[in-house]
Amino acid sequence: MPKGPAELEFDQVSFRYAGAEEAALEGINFNLNFPLANVGSYLENSIV
Repeated sequence: MPKGPAELEFDQVSFRYAGAEEAALEGINFNLNFPLANVGSYLENSIV
């Protein structure tokens, strides 16, 4: 009996972890791409 609920609980945790990981990666990409783009344009404007 414990095996069934344990597997179900593991599946739920894995699903939540996968969703959190995907959201974290999207957040990291968003946070990196936009500030780096802004810094790049800022440096270009400063050099010129």
